[in-house]
Amino acid sequence: MQEASHLEGEAEITGAARLDIVLAPQAPSVGQARHAVSALLHDFSHVPILVIEDVLLLVSELVTNAVLHAGTELRVMASVQTGLVSVSVGDGDPRHAPVLAARGADATSGRGVMLVNALASDWGVELDEGWKVVWFHASYEPAAAADRSAQ
Repeated sequence: MQEASHLEGEAEITGAARLDIVLAPQAPSVGQARHAVSALLHDFSHVPILVIEDVLLLVSELVTNAVLHAGTELRVMASVQTGLVSVSVGDGDPRHAPVLAARGADATSGRGVMLVNALASDWGVELDEGWKVVWFHASYEPAAAADRSAQ
């Protein structure tokens, strides 16, 4: 069992497969979330490196959206088990739920949800009283440790 480690704020990696981190609505939170999720996923040698890269990209997109659009404290939760990575990003602004929409070629923003839709095996949005959670799953075939290091 891995010992709990703490990041700035209220971050915690508990047990061997879960992460729960509370972050401020500031740009550095994007890197902090990526770092925490990366540490969680790299502890599991069966998660293929390409899956880790996709998950980290999607974490960056969702946390960036929460920082830019919600401006409230946000919570990142992640778990990994054989064959599945689950991530959710919650914030205190349910008025701005992300929607999958086509963007023009000259649009300078608005492609995050398209990326989530393209790279995640499943995703969704849950709205509750004063809270919004955007979640995604990344399913995969477990990699052997030797296969992962060769990628």
